[in-house]
Amino acid sequence: MATVPRLIRKLGREAYNVYIVGGYIRDRVLNKEAKDYDFVVKGNAEEIAKLAAEKMGGSFVPFMAEKGTYRIVVGDEILDFTNLRGKDIYEDLAHRDFTINAMAIRLTDHFEFEYIIDPFGGLKDIKNRKIRHVADYTFREDPLRALRAVRFAATYKFDIDEATKARIKEEAHLLKNVAPERIMNEIFMIIREKDSHKYLRLMEELSLMENIFEEVAKLKEVGKCYYQLINAWIHSIRAVEEYENIISAMRFPKDVEDLVSEYLEKPMSSGNKVKDIIKLGILFHDIGK
Repeated sequence: MATVPRLIRKLGREAYNVYIVGGYIRDRVLNKEAKDYDFVVKGNAEEIAKLAAEKMGGSFVPFMAEKGTYRIVVGDEILDFTNLRGKDIYEDLAHRDFTINAMAIRLTDHFEFEYIIDPFGGLKDIKNRKIRHVADYTFREDPLRALRAVRFAATYKFDIDEATKARIKEEAHLLKNVAPERIMNEIFMIIREKDSHKYLRLMEELSLMENIFEEVAKLKEVGKCYYQLINAWIHSIRAVEEYENIISAMRFPKDVEDLVSEYLEKPMSSGNKVKDIIKLGILFHDIGK
């Protein structure tokens, strides 16, 4: 948390033209620690990012420069600086995904809660544990936001607003235009959460998975049998639920439990563990049918 006060000191007068936005504010309100910081710059984001890197002893990265976003890495923390979209911060926030992320505060206001800029009711939605999209064009601007809604629901145990659910379902087909690596990153973040089967069912409700993997639609055509009460896809989600119940309860002798736990917690690529890869395999174990 000391990163922001330090940045204010290092930037000096330039800090007046910088807003901290999105997830940092959400997590501060929820009393959660954040290591990724997003800043909006009224002016030249590249110059501010380079200045911040120099003053804070970080590394400058022209991350998504074509979209006006520049990154600096300070230790294990990531700070992204982006040019203001629109004429002011209010117009910029109108292009955020959800109300809980569409808040800002000027850097020089030292994170006093009364100075939070909250034009879409994000603070109220945090209090009510709701995920609500900002605008009619939210998912058309970036269809991946549909998956992000489920991921936020899984991470924070929030409910998705009914109008937002309806909009996601209506525009779920747009996910077919999203890069596979972006999609899989969100899916893995959902799968890593406890009781992820609940959110896989939510994805089913919102028509998301079948618009990502065409095989899912085919699995739904596989008829029921003695262990598939509805279809092979619902059976697959139930298999994930059973797996999660097994590894949660761990009804093994102590020495076996320690051995199994050590194996399941073994790190794999991209922050995933063996238990996450197994869960994905279980989800798609009937795909060949």
